[in-house]
Amino acid sequence: MSGGDGRSMPASWRIAAGAIAIALVAIGAPLWVLSYNGEQRSAREAETQYIQDHTTECVLVPSGRRVCGARAPKAEQPETYAEQDLHAQQDMAVWALGVFLASLGTLALTGVGVWLLRRTLEATNATLHEAEKATAAANNANVQFAEQSKRELRAYVCVEDPVPEALGRGVHSVEIRIKNMGQTPAICASALRNFNYISGGIQSGFDFADMEAGQSLLTEPTQFVLGPGQRISLTVQEWEQEDIQRLERGFMGRAFVWGWIEYDDIFSPATPRRRTEFCYEIVGIQLPNGTWTIRCRHRTKYNAMDEDCLRPVQTVGRKRDIQERSDVS
Repeated sequence: MSGGDGRSMPASWRIAAGAIAIALVAIGAPLWVLSYNGEQRSAREAETQYIQDHTTECVLVPSGRRVCGARAPKAEQPETYAEQDLHAQQDMAVWALGVFLASLGTLALTGVGVWLLRRTLEATNATLHEAEKATAAANNANVQFAEQSKRELRAYVCVEDPVPEALGRGVHSVEIRIKNMGQTPAICASALRNFNYISGGIQSGFDFADMEAGQSLLTEPTQFVLGPGQRISLTVQEWEQEDIQRLERGFMGRAFVWGWIEYDDIFSPATPRRRTEFCYEIVGIQLPNGTWTIRCRHRTKYNAMDEDCLRPVQTVGRKRDIQERSDVS
């Protein structure tokens, strides 16, 4: 069987339709037989009553039965009564058979109904399961889209390669240039740089910890907000020609500058505080004209961002500010 949309009826539903049809026939046929038998019985009773009221003898009716009038000889009537009892017993047998068949049909129809109900419940559960899967997939897609949007829009604070600057009269300086490469501001930002001369250079066990106050050259943490594409510079030190020569010859040890920038993006406090680490070695180079200048060499270790950083976040930004304001209010 095909529906109006061209799709075939499932086999299970075709079986159910056939079973319902059979059950209806099983119920309807006995009922029709019982109804017909009842009509025949009523006709016989009417016929018998008419003969009994209007005749004085026993007659043979067209149906083949022998009916006696009320004033017929008594000797002839017992046989008539026996025939009547036989017909009554036959009617009862037919009635019992019809009721039995109707009960079977009803039971079959009930079974089909229970089966259809079960199939409906299974289909409903399957539909709910698919709906739950679709909802979960949609929620997962929304979460992934939100996370992707945050990754695309968040602030990314990086450190550009330091560029030495000639200040005149042979004096040079180095600045650490911090830039927001993201599309939204970096807020509640802090930056700190360390500078020190290390004999023999940075060894494998060096932990890049911040120096204590008064130990060599240390800047206090700088607080700032950095908009998209904006820069901020941290001056390391100024070197005269004699200092650069001593630096190249290793009289003071090898010079290193390292530090970090920590900041919140606009999605905080829902997102973690961010961190960027940097480390450069400053070396002296003599130019062909005999003057000296400085260059910065990028160090592989301690140059990372966020989860790849060597050390954990050390400052608290917007989350603490929000908590303090809520505590005051």
